[in-house]
Amino acid sequence: MPYVILDNNVATPIAAPAPNPALPRTNYGITLGAARSEIRAMLTGRQDIEDARLNFWLNRAYTDIATSTKHDEFKYTLGFTTVVDQPQYLLPDLTVTTMTLSRVDSDHAFGGEPLQKIDITAYRTRKEMSAFQGMKRKPKEFFRQNRILVLYPTPDEVYQMVMDFRFEPAPLVVDTDSPVLRTEWHETWLMLARKKVLNALAEWEASLAAGNDLASHMRLRQDHEAGEDENRIVASSVPRNESMLRRKSRIPHPPIDH
Repeated sequence: MPYVILDNNVATPIAAPAPNPALPRTNYGITLGAARSEIRAMLTGRQDIEDARLNFWLNRAYTDIATSTKHDEFKYTLGFTTVVDQPQYLLPDLTVTTMTLSRVDSDHAFGGEPLQKIDITAYRTRKEMSAFQGMKRKPKEFFRQNRILVLYPTPDEVYQMVMDFRFEPAPLVVDTDSPVLRTEWHETWLMLARKKVLNALAEWEASLAAGNDLASHMRLRQDHEAGEDENRIVASSVPRNESMLRRKSRIPHPPIDH
């Protein structure tokens, strides 16, 4: 492919999620106001820290938990349509990771076809669009560069696409806002925020103790996503032909007659 410029200003926008899953919950578990009061209590009642500063560190802790650990609450599926002769699409602001991208296609056995994820280096080796003269250009591959999603080959018509991705949550603003986290993680959120505040106050020993406390606490957290995947058949492990069946079952090949 030619060295096209990947520019956020020229990429065609795709629809933002609606309703926006990144928005905070309301009065669920520990709210921002309750969290701020609890942090003050953890800091032995210090009243010299402004609300805005505590809100800042509570939001930083919230974002860190959301983006550094896997939670189903931060997964979302977004549908959008392609534009003829447009390979670039602008992702929503809060996109953290693109997981899968599929093209809806009623001719396909399962009603759709997953696209293969590649990188920009592989994209640069692909054939020019002129090589598709007179052929259908259904997107088969994709990659992400910053906020730009790039499809290959460039769509020749309007196709319906479905993208699974992880998002960064919107900040907590008002006192009734609550994290988009299961309540079992709200204590973790407070403990991480306490460590960040102590570190910002240059209270190094207290920050180290808070970090050790957090580490002990995290060892008790269960990976629910891994639990959900338990006993799930992995697609790559399903034998698709006799040769693969023999390799996986260790069935010996029949003897060769001489």
